[in-house]
Amino acid sequence: MMARATDADYGARMLRSIRELKGCALGARDGEIGAVRDLYFDEIAWTIRYFVVETGAWLRSRKVLISPEAVRAGGWTGDRIPVELTIDQVRHSPDVGADQPVSRQHEAQMREHYRWPPYWSGGAVFAGAASSAVGPVAVRVAVDEPVPGGDPHLFSADSVRGHHLAATDGEIGHVDEFLIDDRAWAIRYLVADTRNFLPGRKVLVAPKWIDAIDWPTRRLRVDLSRDAIRQSPAYDPTHPPEADYLGRLHRHYGRPEPKNGEGGATHGP
Repeated sequence: MMARATDADYGARMLRSIRELKGCALGARDGEIGAVRDLYFDEIAWTIRYFVVETGAWLRSRKVLISPEAVRAGGWTGDRIPVELTIDQVRHSPDVGADQPVSRQHEAQMREHYRWPPYWSGGAVFAGAASSAVGPVAVRVAVDEPVPGGDPHLFSADSVRGHHLAATDGEIGHVDEFLIDDRAWAIRYLVADTRNFLPGRKVLVAPKWIDAIDWPTRRLRVDLSRDAIRQSPAYDPTHPPEADYLGRLHRHYGRPEPKNGEGGATHGP
């Protein structure tokens, strides 16, 4: 299945590792909800749709799904993410179950409870965090018709880590990590571990360079050759990439550079 997003989606604003996100506290207006344990993203826009949050003893260690649409203005700072919700709202939210597949019917009930618009209904859909507390940013992306039962377009980051990555002419490694834009709440790059192809080296792959995904066999194919990847600018995960590096990376592959001045230093890996 094809996985494409628009050119405008690939500026590199505040990039952070998902490993940095895991364990962060999600704070309601009147107390702590719990800690982020995983996240769900969709394969159409590679947008983060939900944090998987473990609530702890106050809600019998229940796992709940919270959309980045609820993140307050100012967003993620340090090890805490504030959201425009109350403890009571979370306590009385429908139990959708945080394990895949997530039922679209239950997801719709949850979004109605929180008054989050459905992102799968076509037209303008949420593809980024709100710039203020009044609502989500909406952009137009291609979305499929609603799917009965489980949603095959919603995937856990933990479940995708370890998937094989293939170039146009052979295997290059596996997905080791993700770098996310903490303003648009979208995955900007996959970090590929190429230990069997380029020993001791990791490379960045933008989701829009992926031209085929076979989820059952855990395999993603990128529209790049092994030789192009071998000669790409070196990526050092201990020194997060800045705008200059990302520009060189995109130019090397002959791909559009990050737009609108969105390049900038990233946070730690």
